Amino acid sequence: MLPGDPGKLFTFSTIVLINCGLKELSNLEPVGDSLVHLCLSNQNITQICGLSALPQLRRLYLQQNRIAQIEGLERWEALLNNAIRSLKATGGGVSELVNLKTLNLANNRIRDVEEFEHLRKLIALRQLTFRDEHFGSNPIADHPDYRSFAITTLKQVCSPQFAYIHCATTQAS
Repeated sequence: MLPGDPGKLFTFSTIVLINCGLKELSNLEPVGDSLVHLCLSNQNITQICGLSALPQLRRLYLQQNRIAQIEGLERWEALLNNAIRSLKATGGGVSELVNLKTLNLANNRIRDVEEFEHLRKLIALRQLTFRDEHFGSNPIADHPDYRSFAITTLKQVCSPQFAYIHCATTQAS
């Protein structure tokens, strides 16, 4: 136990667990007041839940999981970056994340430019990535109209990395 803090064994600001075969997020309450960075990459997680115990969370990395819907993150105003990759689908849940600033969707199965409509409601979104040199690309990146559709649909995105479009280009459109 820590001196002067009889109820806690440890405080952690960062937890990184990669390729551990986890299927769910659970038992995070003991580190909830201190955890700022959570990386659970390359697991078997199917749902994002159990984060209500993490009020200080700023960075969430869930790449290479089996997440089909993103939900339950809308109350995290301070969540700055996330790297949710390898989604089976996007839609409904994504548009609820009105405070999300950074979204990395590299290496998932998005093919249709109409999916940008789900991202239009993300008024705080400033960075959007559909390609990553480590995780790969996305079928949507091969669509002939993808770049122009992204620029016209997602005017709030200041730093899109989907086709090396710069902030000035986005604002001029």
